[in-house]
Amino acid sequence: MRKSAIFLSIILSGLFFIACENLSSSEDNTLEVDQLVEQHAAFGWQMNRMVSSSSEIEGITQNSEKYDEEAPEIANSSSLKADARRLMNDAVLNMPKEMPGRTGTADSLIFFQESFIGQTGKRTAVYYDYSTGKGRIYEVIFQFPDWRNLVYDSTEIALDFNFTLWDGSDDKVESLYKIQNFKEEFFVQRILSQMEVTDYDGQEIKGGIISKDAYYHENRPLSHQLERAELNPDGSGSWRTDQEYRDGTTAYNSVTFNSDNTGSFSKKRRDNTTISGEFDSVEDDLNGYYNETVDFPDGRYVDKIYKSAIVSITMPDSIFNADYTEIVYFSSGSIDSSLAKIQVHEENGVKTTILEQTKPNGAHGTLTITETETQSTLEGTWTTWNDYFIIVKAEYYIDGSAHVHYEVYEPPYTEGDDPIITADYYFSPDQSGNGTIAHSGKIYQISLEG
Repeated sequence: MRKSAIFLSIILSGLFFIACENLSSSEDNTLEVDQLVEQHAAFGWQMNRMVSSSSEIEGITQNSEKYDEEAPEIANSSSLKADARRLMNDAVLNMPKEMPGRTGTADSLIFFQESFIGQTGKRTAVYYDYSTGKGRIYEVIFQFPDWRNLVYDSTEIALDFNFTLWDGSDDKVESLYKIQNFKEEFFVQRILSQMEVTDYDGQEIKGGIISKDAYYHENRPLSHQLERAELNPDGSGSWRTDQEYRDGTTAYNSVTFNSDNTGSFSKKRRDNTTISGEFDSVEDDLNGYYNETVDFPDGRYVDKIYKSAIVSITMPDSIFNADYTEIVYFSSGSIDSSLAKIQVHEENGVKTTILEQTKPNGAHGTLTITETETQSTLEGTWTTWNDYFIIVKAEYYIDGSAHVHYEVYEPPYTEGDDPIITADYYFSPDQSGNGTIAHSGKIYQISLEG
Protein backbone atom coordinates (compact mmCIF):
# COMPACT_ATOMS: atom_id res chain seq x y z
CA MET A 1 0.00 0.00 0.00
CA ARG A 2 1.40 3.40 -0.99
CA LYS A 3 2.09 5.61 2.00
CA SER A 4 1.35 9.30 1.89
CA ALA A 5 3.69 11.84 3.45
CA ILE A 6 0.72 13.77 4.76
CA PHE A 7 0.74 14.86 8.42
CA LEU A 8 -2.55 15.98 9.94
CA SER A 9 -2.66 18.02 13.12
CA ILE A 10 -6.06 17.52 14.70
CA ILE A 11 -6.78 20.06 17.40
CA LEU A 12 -9.91 20.08 19.50
CA SER A 13 -11.98 21.34 16.61
CA GLY A 14 -11.60 17.90 15.09
CA LEU A 15 -13.98 16.60 17.69
CA PHE A 16 -16.88 17.88 15.65
CA PHE A 17 -15.89 16.62 12.20
CA ILE A 18 -18.31 13.73 12.55
CA ALA A 19 -21.09 15.85 14.03
CA CYS A 20 -21.39 18.68 11.51
CA GLU A 21 -22.86 18.49 8.02
CA ASN A 22 -20.21 20.80 6.59
CA LEU A 23 -16.87 21.90 7.97
CA SER A 24 -14.78 24.33 5.99
CA SER A 25 -11.44 25.54 7.29
CA SER A 26 -9.86 28.95 6.97
CA GLU A 27 -6.66 27.70 8.63
CA ASP A 28 -3.43 27.60 6.62
CA ASN A 29 -3.61 24.08 5.20
CA THR A 30 -1.51 23.46 2.12
CA LEU A 31 -1.95 19.68 2.02
CA GLU A 32 -4.66 17.91 0.08
CA VAL A 33 -6.63 15.61 2.36
CA ASP A 34 -9.48 13.38 1.24
CA GLN A 35 -12.72 14.96 2.47
CA LEU A 36 -14.01 11.63 3.78
CA VAL A 37 -10.82 11.09 5.78
CA GLU A 38 -11.07 14.60 7.23
CA GLN A 39 -14.71 14.02 8.16
CA HIS A 40 -13.96 10.85 10.15
CA ALA A 41 -10.42 11.54 11.37
CA ALA A 42 -11.37 12.79 14.83
CA PHE A 43 -13.78 10.02 15.79
CA GLY A 44 -11.15 8.10 17.78
CA TRP A 45 -10.24 11.23 19.71
CA GLN A 46 -13.89 12.03 20.37
CA MET A 47 -14.61 8.52 21.57
CA ASN A 48 -11.57 8.47 23.87
CA ARG A 49 -12.54 11.86 25.33
CA MET A 50 -16.09 10.68 26.00
CA VAL A 51 -14.78 7.63 27.85
CA SER A 52 -12.43 9.84 29.84
CA SER A 53 -15.28 12.22 30.77
CA SER A 54 -17.44 9.30 31.88
CA SER A 55 -14.67 7.89 34.06
CA GLU A 56 -14.00 11.31 35.59
CA ILE A 57 -17.68 11.91 36.41
CA GLU A 58 -18.07 8.52 38.05
CA GLY A 59 -14.80 8.67 39.96
CA ILE A 60 -15.02 12.22 41.22
CA THR A 61 -18.62 11.94 42.48
CA GLN A 62 -17.72 8.86 44.52
CA ASN A 63 -15.01 9.91 46.96
CA SER A 64 -14.05 6.43 48.03
CA GLU A 65 -13.77 5.30 44.41
CA LYS A 66 -11.36 8.16 43.71
CA TYR A 67 -9.20 7.35 46.70
CA ASP A 68 -9.26 3.63 45.95
CA GLU A 69 -7.92 4.42 42.49
CA GLU A 70 -5.42 7.16 43.24
CA ALA A 71 -4.32 6.40 46.82
CA PRO A 72 -4.98 2.73 47.58
CA GLU A 73 -2.40 2.58 50.37
CA ILE A 74 -4.43 5.16 52.31
CA ALA A 75 -7.98 4.16 51.47
CA ASN A 76 -7.44 0.42 51.82
CA SER A 77 -5.40 0.32 55.02
CA SER A 78 -6.34 -3.30 55.65
CA SER A 79 -4.57 -4.24 52.42
CA LEU A 80 -1.47 -2.35 53.49
CA LYS A 81 -1.43 -3.96 56.91
CA ALA A 82 -2.02 -7.36 55.36
CA ASP A 83 1.06 -6.81 53.20
CA ALA A 84 3.06 -5.85 56.29
CA ARG A 85 1.80 -8.88 58.17
CA ARG A 86 2.65 -11.10 55.20
CA LEU A 87 6.21 -9.87 55.28
CA MET A 88 6.32 -10.26 59.05
CA ASN A 89 4.87 -13.77 58.98
CA ASP A 90 7.52 -14.86 56.49
CA ALA A 91 10.16 -13.65 58.93
CA VAL A 92 8.52 -15.10 62.05
CA LEU A 93 8.66 -18.61 60.57
CA ASN A 94 12.44 -18.56 60.97
CA MET A 95 13.00 -16.24 63.93
CA PRO A 96 13.71 -17.68 67.37
CA LYS A 97 10.74 -17.26 69.67
CA GLU A 98 12.89 -16.10 72.59
CA MET A 99 15.51 -13.40 72.43
CA PRO A 100 17.58 -11.93 75.23
CA GLY A 101 16.65 -8.42 76.34
CA ARG A 102 18.68 -5.67 74.74
CA THR A 103 19.30 -2.02 75.39
CA GLY A 104 20.06 0.97 73.24
CA THR A 105 18.13 2.74 70.52
CA ALA A 106 19.91 1.41 67.45
CA ASP A 107 17.97 -0.91 65.13
CA SER A 108 18.84 -4.57 65.41
CA LEU A 109 18.73 -6.94 62.46
CA ILE A 110 16.71 -9.84 63.88
CA PHE A 111 15.96 -11.69 60.65
CA PHE A 112 17.38 -12.03 57.13
CA GLN A 113 16.47 -14.51 54.40
CA GLU A 114 17.24 -14.94 50.70
CA SER A 115 14.99 -17.24 48.72
CA PHE A 116 14.37 -18.37 45.14
CA ILE A 117 11.08 -19.66 43.79
CA GLY A 118 11.27 -20.48 40.10
CA GLN A 119 12.85 -17.49 38.36
CA THR A 120 11.97 -15.11 41.21
CA GLY A 121 14.59 -14.19 43.77
CA LYS A 122 13.96 -12.07 46.86
CA ARG A 123 15.48 -10.98 50.15
CA THR A 124 13.56 -10.29 53.36
CA ALA A 125 14.89 -8.51 56.45
CA VAL A 126 13.40 -7.35 59.77
CA TYR A 127 14.93 -4.62 61.97
CA TYR A 128 13.65 -4.05 65.50
CA ASP A 129 14.38 -1.41 68.13
CA TYR A 130 13.95 -2.94 71.58
CA SER A 131 13.89 0.46 73.29
CA THR A 132 10.96 1.84 71.26
CA GLY A 133 9.07 -1.25 70.16
CA LYS A 134 9.26 -0.06 66.55
CA GLY A 135 10.71 -1.75 63.52
CA ARG A 136 11.05 -1.98 59.76
CA ILE A 137 10.37 -4.80 57.33
CA TYR A 138 12.16 -4.94 53.98
CA GLU A 139 11.35 -7.06 50.96
CA VAL A 140 13.53 -6.79 47.86
CA ILE A 141 12.70 -8.74 44.72
CA PHE A 142 15.88 -8.62 42.65
CA GLN A 143 15.24 -11.34 40.08
CA PHE A 144 12.12 -11.75 37.91
CA PRO A 145 10.92 -14.18 35.23
CA ASP A 146 11.89 -13.08 31.72
CA TRP A 147 8.32 -12.17 30.78
CA ARG A 148 8.04 -9.57 33.57
CA ASN A 149 8.90 -5.94 32.79
CA LEU A 150 10.13 -5.31 36.34
CA VAL A 151 13.82 -5.77 37.14
CA TYR A 152 13.83 -4.53 40.77
CA ASP A 153 11.09 -4.11 43.39
CA SER A 154 11.93 -2.93 46.91
CA THR A 155 9.45 -2.27 49.72
CA GLU A 156 10.09 -0.86 53.21
CA ILE A 157 7.27 -0.77 55.78
CA ALA A 158 7.77 0.95 59.14
CA LEU A 159 5.58 -0.31 61.99
CA ASP A 160 5.01 0.26 65.67
CA PHE A 161 4.95 -3.29 67.09
CA ASN A 162 3.98 -1.93 70.54
CA PHE A 163 6.70 -4.15 72.11
CA THR A 164 4.79 -7.29 71.03
CA LEU A 165 6.88 -8.52 68.13
CA TRP A 166 4.89 -11.69 67.48
CA ASP A 167 1.41 -10.27 68.16
CA GLY A 168 0.03 -8.36 65.18
CA SER A 169 -3.26 -7.39 66.84
CA ASP A 170 -1.86 -4.09 68.15
CA ASP A 171 0.54 -3.15 65.34
CA LYS A 172 0.33 0.23 63.58
CA VAL A 173 1.65 0.93 60.11
CA GLU A 174 3.58 4.23 60.15
CA SER A 175 4.98 4.57 56.64
CA LEU A 176 5.73 2.83 53.37
CA TYR A 177 8.45 3.39 50.79
CA LYS A 178 8.63 1.49 47.51
CA ILE A 179 10.99 1.56 44.50
CA GLN A 180 10.27 -0.21 41.22
CA ASN A 181 12.71 -0.27 38.31
CA PHE A 182 11.73 -1.55 34.87
CA LYS A 183 13.46 -2.88 31.77
CA GLU A 184 15.27 -0.29 29.65
CA GLU A 185 12.89 -0.70 26.71
CA PHE A 186 9.67 -0.49 28.81
CA PHE A 187 7.59 2.71 28.64
CA VAL A 188 7.91 3.24 32.42
CA GLN A 189 11.47 3.38 33.78
CA ARG A 190 10.99 3.90 37.52
CA ILE A 191 8.16 4.37 40.02
CA LEU A 192 8.78 5.68 43.55
CA SER A 193 5.88 5.42 46.05
CA GLN A 194 5.77 6.88 49.57
CA MET A 195 3.14 6.93 52.28
CA GLU A 196 3.10 8.57 55.70
CA VAL A 197 0.27 7.85 58.16
CA THR A 198 -0.86 10.94 60.07
CA ASP A 199 -4.02 9.82 61.91
CA TYR A 200 -5.43 6.62 63.43
CA ASP A 201 -8.65 5.39 64.97
CA GLY A 202 -7.22 2.65 67.13
CA GLN A 203 -5.13 0.75 64.61
CA GLU A 204 -7.17 1.79 61.60
CA ILE A 205 -5.59 4.37 59.30
CA LYS A 206 -7.76 7.51 59.09
CA GLY A 207 -5.35 10.02 57.64
CA GLY A 208 -2.22 10.09 55.60
CA ILE A 209 -0.16 11.53 52.74
CA ILE A 210 0.88 9.48 49.75
CA SER A 211 2.95 10.33 46.70
CA LYS A 212 3.96 8.46 43.57
CA ASP A 213 6.71 9.52 41.16
CA ALA A 214 6.76 7.88 37.72
CA TYR A 215 9.61 8.38 35.26
CA TYR A 216 9.04 7.45 31.61
CA HIS A 217 11.19 6.22 28.74
CA GLU A 218 13.11 8.89 26.82
CA ASN A 219 11.14 8.14 23.65
CA ARG A 220 7.86 9.17 25.31
CA PRO A 221 6.65 12.82 25.32
CA LEU A 222 5.76 12.55 29.04
CA SER A 223 8.98 12.44 31.07
CA HIS A 224 7.77 12.63 34.69
CA GLN A 225 4.49 12.39 36.58
CA LEU A 226 4.06 13.16 40.28
CA GLU A 227 0.85 12.20 42.11
CA ARG A 228 0.09 13.31 45.66
CA ALA A 229 -2.96 12.55 47.79
CA GLU A 230 -3.91 13.62 51.30
CA LEU A 231 -6.71 12.13 53.41
CA ASN A 232 -8.02 13.65 56.66
CA PRO A 233 -10.00 11.96 59.48
CA ASP A 234 -13.15 13.98 58.70
CA GLY A 235 -13.30 12.59 55.14
CA SER A 236 -11.87 15.67 53.48
CA GLY A 237 -8.74 15.55 51.40
CA SER A 238 -7.02 16.41 48.16
CA TRP A 239 -5.38 14.77 45.17
CA ARG A 240 -3.07 16.35 42.59
CA THR A 241 -1.10 15.15 39.57
CA ASP A 242 1.70 17.19 37.97
CA GLN A 243 3.12 16.20 34.58
CA GLU A 244 6.38 17.29 32.95
CA TYR A 245 7.06 16.83 29.23
CA ARG A 246 10.31 16.67 27.30
CA ASP A 247 9.51 19.83 25.35
CA GLY A 248 9.39 21.85 28.60
CA THR A 249 5.59 22.09 28.86
CA THR A 250 3.71 21.12 32.04
CA ALA A 251 0.19 20.15 33.10
CA TYR A 252 -1.64 19.50 36.35
CA ASN A 253 -4.88 18.03 37.69
CA SER A 254 -6.08 18.91 41.20
CA VAL A 255 -9.14 17.80 43.19
CA THR A 256 -10.30 18.92 46.66
CA PHE A 257 -12.81 16.88 48.68
CA ASN A 258 -14.80 18.54 51.47
CA SER A 259 -16.14 16.81 54.55
CA ASP A 260 -19.77 17.39 53.41
CA ASN A 261 -19.22 15.26 50.24
CA THR A 262 -18.87 18.26 47.93
CA GLY A 263 -15.71 19.43 46.25
CA SER A 264 -14.00 21.27 43.42
CA PHE A 265 -11.32 20.60 40.84
CA SER A 266 -9.01 22.43 38.45
CA LYS A 267 -6.67 21.42 35.63
CA LYS A 268 -4.21 22.97 33.24
CA ARG A 269 -3.19 21.28 30.01
CA ARG A 270 0.09 21.63 28.15
CA ASP A 271 -1.39 24.20 25.75
CA ASN A 272 -2.66 26.37 28.66
CA THR A 273 -6.25 25.18 28.35
CA THR A 274 -7.82 25.52 31.80
CA ILE A 275 -10.54 23.33 33.31
CA SER A 276 -12.53 24.00 36.47
CA GLY A 277 -15.60 22.58 38.12
CA GLU A 278 -17.47 21.40 41.16
CA PHE A 279 -19.31 18.28 42.28
CA ASP A 280 -21.54 16.69 44.90
CA SER A 281 -20.82 13.08 45.81
CA VAL A 282 -23.52 10.39 45.69
CA GLU A 283 -22.18 8.61 48.77
CA ASP A 284 -24.28 10.35 51.40
CA ASP A 285 -27.77 10.44 49.83
CA LEU A 286 -27.33 8.47 46.55
CA ASN A 287 -27.70 11.67 44.49
CA GLY A 288 -25.20 14.21 43.25
CA TYR A 289 -24.04 16.44 40.39
CA TYR A 290 -20.99 17.32 38.30
CA ASN A 291 -20.25 20.60 36.47
CA GLU A 292 -17.18 21.40 34.37
CA THR A 293 -16.04 24.29 32.18
CA VAL A 294 -13.21 23.91 29.66
CA ASP A 295 -11.72 27.25 28.58
CA PHE A 296 -9.40 27.19 25.55
CA PRO A 297 -6.68 29.75 24.73
CA ASP A 298 -7.59 32.61 22.41
CA GLY A 299 -7.60 31.87 18.71
CA ARG A 300 -8.86 28.31 18.94
CA TYR A 301 -11.68 26.91 16.84
CA VAL A 302 -13.53 26.05 20.05
CA ASP A 303 -13.89 28.71 22.77
CA LYS A 304 -15.47 26.79 25.67
CA ILE A 305 -17.05 23.45 26.51
CA TYR A 306 -19.56 23.16 29.33
CA LYS A 307 -20.27 19.71 30.81
CA SER A 308 -23.00 18.90 33.30
CA ALA A 309 -24.25 15.64 34.81
CA ILE A 310 -26.94 14.64 37.29
CA VAL A 311 -25.77 11.44 39.00
CA SER A 312 -27.39 8.84 41.22
CA ILE A 313 -26.99 5.36 42.68
CA THR A 314 -29.76 2.79 42.17
CA MET A 315 -30.13 0.29 45.01
CA PRO A 316 -29.94 -2.55 45.87
CA ASP A 317 -27.47 -3.30 43.04
CA SER A 318 -25.44 -0.07 43.50
CA ILE A 319 -25.80 0.90 39.82
CA PHE A 320 -24.23 4.28 39.02
CA ASN A 321 -26.31 6.48 36.66
CA ALA A 322 -25.56 9.80 35.02
CA ASP A 323 -27.53 12.03 32.65
CA TYR A 324 -24.77 13.93 30.87
CA THR A 325 -25.05 17.12 28.83
CA GLU A 326 -22.28 18.75 26.82
CA ILE A 327 -22.53 22.20 25.21
CA VAL A 328 -19.80 23.47 22.90
CA TYR A 329 -19.27 27.17 22.24
CA PHE A 330 -17.31 27.89 19.05
CA SER A 331 -15.20 31.00 18.56
CA SER A 332 -17.43 31.85 15.62
CA GLY A 333 -20.40 32.18 17.98
CA SER A 334 -22.16 28.96 16.95
CA ILE A 335 -23.14 26.28 19.48
CA ASP A 336 -23.26 22.47 19.39
CA SER A 337 -24.49 20.01 22.00
CA SER A 338 -24.87 16.33 22.83
CA LEU A 339 -26.61 14.17 25.43
CA ALA A 340 -25.46 10.90 26.97
CA LYS A 341 -26.71 8.37 29.45
CA ILE A 342 -24.04 6.64 31.53
CA GLN A 343 -24.65 3.47 33.53
CA VAL A 344 -22.02 1.62 35.56
CA HIS A 345 -22.48 -1.66 37.41
CA GLU A 346 -20.18 -4.33 38.82
CA GLU A 347 -20.78 -8.06 39.11
CA ASN A 348 -18.38 -10.87 40.03
CA GLY A 349 -15.41 -8.55 39.88
CA VAL A 350 -16.26 -7.25 36.38
CA LYS A 351 -17.10 -3.56 36.01
CA THR A 352 -19.24 -2.61 33.00
CA THR A 353 -19.87 0.95 31.80
CA ILE A 354 -22.45 1.64 29.07
CA LEU A 355 -22.44 5.02 27.30
CA GLU A 356 -25.39 5.94 25.07
CA GLN A 357 -24.77 9.24 23.29
CA THR A 358 -27.02 11.26 20.94
CA LYS A 359 -26.61 14.57 19.12
CA PRO A 360 -29.28 16.99 17.86
CA ASN A 361 -28.32 16.29 14.23
CA GLY A 362 -29.16 12.59 14.64
CA ALA A 363 -25.66 11.18 15.19
CA HIS A 364 -25.74 8.50 17.90
CA GLY A 365 -23.91 5.52 19.30
CA THR A 366 -23.34 3.10 22.19
CA LEU A 367 -20.01 2.28 23.85
CA THR A 368 -19.46 -0.54 26.36
CA ILE A 369 -16.35 -0.57 28.57
CA THR A 370 -15.47 -3.78 30.43
CA GLU A 371 -12.92 -3.68 33.27
CA THR A 372 -11.36 -6.56 35.21
CA GLU A 373 -8.30 -6.76 37.43
CA THR A 374 -6.13 -7.62 34.44
CA GLN A 375 -7.55 -5.68 31.50
CA SER A 376 -9.87 -2.90 30.32
CA THR A 377 -11.49 -3.01 26.89
CA LEU A 378 -14.14 -1.16 24.88
CA GLU A 379 -16.48 -2.13 22.07
CA GLY A 380 -19.11 0.01 20.42
CA THR A 381 -20.77 1.45 17.35
CA TRP A 382 -21.51 4.95 16.08
CA THR A 383 -23.78 6.25 13.32
CA THR A 384 -22.92 9.67 11.87
CA TRP A 385 -25.42 12.36 10.89
CA ASN A 386 -25.25 11.09 7.28
CA ASP A 387 -25.54 7.38 8.20
CA TYR A 388 -21.92 6.26 7.97
CA PHE A 389 -21.51 3.34 10.37
CA ILE A 390 -18.45 3.03 12.64
CA ILE A 391 -17.32 -0.02 14.65
CA VAL A 392 -14.80 0.75 17.38
CA LYS A 393 -12.65 -1.31 19.75
CA ALA A 394 -10.11 -0.13 22.32
CA GLU A 395 -7.71 -1.33 24.99
CA TYR A 396 -6.71 0.73 28.04
CA TYR A 397 -3.43 0.28 29.90
CA ILE A 398 -2.22 0.75 33.48
CA ASP A 399 -0.58 4.14 32.86
CA GLY A 400 -3.77 5.65 31.40
CA SER A 401 -2.74 5.23 27.77
CA ALA A 402 -4.92 3.51 25.17
CA HIS A 403 -5.05 1.90 21.73
CA VAL A 404 -8.19 2.70 19.70
CA HIS A 405 -9.10 0.86 16.49
CA TYR A 406 -12.13 1.78 14.39
CA GLU A 407 -13.55 1.04 10.96
CA VAL A 408 -15.91 3.21 8.90
CA TYR A 409 -18.53 1.71 6.54
CA GLU A 410 -20.57 3.33 3.79
CA PRO A 411 -24.36 3.51 4.18
CA PRO A 412 -26.36 1.39 4.19
CA TYR A 413 -24.19 -0.89 6.35
CA THR A 414 -24.58 -4.66 6.04
CA GLU A 415 -22.65 -7.13 8.17
CA GLY A 416 -19.76 -8.50 6.15
CA ASP A 417 -19.12 -5.27 4.22
CA ASP A 418 -15.53 -4.08 3.78
CA PRO A 419 -14.62 -0.85 5.60
CA ILE A 420 -13.76 2.23 3.56
CA ILE A 421 -11.60 3.66 6.39
CA THR A 422 -9.50 1.86 9.00
CA ALA A 423 -7.88 3.80 11.84
CA ASP A 424 -5.51 3.00 14.72
CA TYR A 425 -4.75 5.62 17.37
CA TYR A 426 -2.38 5.42 20.36
CA PHE A 427 -3.16 7.81 23.22
CA SER A 428 -0.94 8.95 26.10
CA PRO A 429 -2.44 9.58 29.58
CA ASP A 430 -3.13 13.25 28.69
CA GLN A 431 -5.19 12.14 25.61
CA SER A 432 -2.52 13.30 23.16
CA GLY A 433 -1.19 10.72 20.76
CA ASN A 434 -0.61 9.62 17.20
CA GLY A 435 -1.90 7.05 14.74
CA THR A 436 -2.82 6.20 11.18
CA ILE A 437 -5.88 6.27 8.91
CA ALA A 438 -5.97 4.01 5.86
CA HIS A 439 -8.26 4.96 2.94
CA SER A 440 -8.19 4.29 -0.81
CA GLY A 441 -4.68 2.90 -0.84
CA LYS A 442 -3.19 5.72 1.25
CA ILE A 443 -2.07 5.85 4.87
CA TYR A 444 -2.40 9.19 6.62
CA GLN A 445 -0.20 9.87 9.69
CA ILE A 446 -2.27 11.50 12.44
CA SER A 447 -1.16 13.67 15.37
CA LEU A 448 -3.63 14.31 18.20
CA GLU A 449 -3.06 17.07 20.70
CA GLY A 450 -4.21 16.68 24.29
